[in-house]
Formats: sequence, C-alpha cells, structure tokens
Amino acid sequence: MIDVKIEAVFQAASDNTIGRMVFVEVGLAGRPLRALVDGFEITLQYPELNSPIPGQGYVARMNEDEASAFTAAAPQTFKAHTVVQIPGPADDEASQSKLRAAVRAIRTAATRLSDAARLSQPSSGLVGESPKMIARTATDLATGAVIPIAESLNPGYPIVRYPPLTVHEAETSLLHGPSITRSLLAQARHLTLSSRDPQPGLAVLLAAVACEAEAKHVLLAEAKGEALPLIEVFLRRPRIFQEPAVELFGEVAMAVLGRSLKEEDRELWKLVVQLFETRNRMAHVADRPENEMAVKLVVAADRAIEWLSRPRTPEHDSSSLQPLGFE
Repeated sequence: MIDVKIEAVFQAASDNTIGRMVFVEVGLAGRPLRALVDGFEITLQYPELNSPIPGQGYVARMNEDEASAFTAAAPQTFKAHTVVQIPGPADDEASQSKLRAAVRAIRTAATRLSDAARLSQPSSGLVGESPKMIARTATDLATGAVIPIAESLNPGYPIVRYPPLTVHEAETSLLHGPSITRSLLAQARHLTLSSRDPQPGLAVLLAAVACEAEAKHVLLAEAKGEALPLIEVFLRRPRIFQEPAVELFGEVAMAVLGRSLKEEDRELWKLVVQLFETRNRMAHVADRPENEMAVKLVVAADRAIEWLSRPRTPEHDSSSLQPLGFE
C-alpha cells in the first residue's frame, strides 16, 4: 500500500472583488477544520494571519470601528488535504479510481465550507456552487514523488436534459421578468442536479412552495363568475381552506378547471402527494429526503405546474429531466 497526500487550493469566494468577498473571523485564520466525506478525512484551513492586511493570503479586513482592532478578514483562498492509501502503482486503474474519489471528497468538503460562509454572506456566492480549485498536488509520503491524478481541476457538472429556451419564454421574461415560481423551481433543480453538494431538503421546500403558489395563481386567474369570490376566500385565507395543498390539483382544480390531476395522471398525482407530505415532514421534524427522491419530487412539481397551464404534450413533458453523467 502507498500513502498519498492530496492537497488542493480553492478560491475563497466566487469573485474576489468588493461586495463579493468572504469575511471570516480572526479565530478561523490558520485553524484546522475537519470533515469526513465518503470515508475520507479532510482537513481544511484558511491562511494564517502573519502579515499586514491587505497582505499575503488576505485581501481586506473588517473593523468594528476605526479605533478598534480588526475582527475579521477576507481570505483569497483556503486549502484542503487528505491522505489516501492506494493499492499499487499510481497508474493502476484501481489506484487512480481511489485518488479520483479522494479528490471528489475534497471538493465536496470545500463546497460545504464555502456554503457555511454563503449562508450568512449570500453575496459571496450561491449555496451548492463548487468553489474554484486553483491548484492540486498529490505526493507519495514515503518517497516524495509526485503522483499524477487523471482528474481535471474543475470538471464539468452533470449534464441534464433540459428543454431549450423558446422564443415565447425569452420574450416573456424580457417583458415581465422571470417568473417567481419558475425561479424557485430552477433553484430547486440546481440544488439537486447541478451541485457538488446537493441540498435535497431545501430543494423539496422550494419546489413545494412553487407548486402551491403557482396552483393558487392559476386557479384564481381561471375562476369565473359566481365561483370567483368563493375561490378567492378559500385560496387567500388559508385558515378557512383546511384541505391538504395537493387538493389544489384535485378537487379544487376539478371545480375551477373542470379536470383533476388525480383523474388524468394518477402516477404524477402520487408524486405531488409525496412532495407535500415530504415538505410537511421537513417543516415539522426536519426529515431530510434522499437526493434521488428529491430529484423525482422536484421534477414532479415542474410537471404539475405544466399540467395546470396546458395539457401535457411530448415537447413540453419534463419527466425526462435526468442527470446523464459528467462532461
């Protein structure tokens, strides 16, 4: 067995410019942080503070006021490393597979550290976005020899078969701005299909909010005549409308649109039921779903919204959305 140390350097923020930088408290500078990802023990660390700021490793500092000492600083980068045992020569496929898995674990840990900052400093980037890897080395601890790894610094994301942008969608967005519900669904899809560190729980919450909001919007817009005041009371005053949210696609849709998802597409109906049940468990007991299930539920929300606006046809059917692999 050969012990190999893999070290990587990541950009701390999505963009090291004013208004985009990450600030960390002084206590984090040089402090080892540890994560366990897929069986690999990862150590991450921001640069030590051993020079004036701006200076080596840091681009700015934050003071409580002009008279006080600074309490936080903006790092340019952070490092991550792990030690992995490979079974044989470095160019052996089994060894390369283990090395690539270790690199992916380092990248996931780096994404989680970046996300920790993004939760409190959203200007520094989008939660779930993998930080840019600037450099990487792999060294045989016994001999000091450099070990090559057949993995690019910043590989592509999973390819997803999304429908192309249409003329109607482009013109509508330019005229009215992006749809709020579509924006929520796009974020949910990103968190499940295009993130190095998927966030299935948050994705389900966003998809369920989008699904319920769009259903109410469509039903209010389609309600006619004497039914409109009653529908407005039901949908605008949730304490009166005590039925599960899924009934917006069932009994309420039948009353307003003359059709029911439960009758027209039983399989999609079951997934929408599961979407709202999962949302409720998330809200009440923080029951986090697996990402594979979250992907199905987010796609179901998209399909349910399409069903509300028009009959589902092959060219508008989003049920085929699925990750196909890495570029």
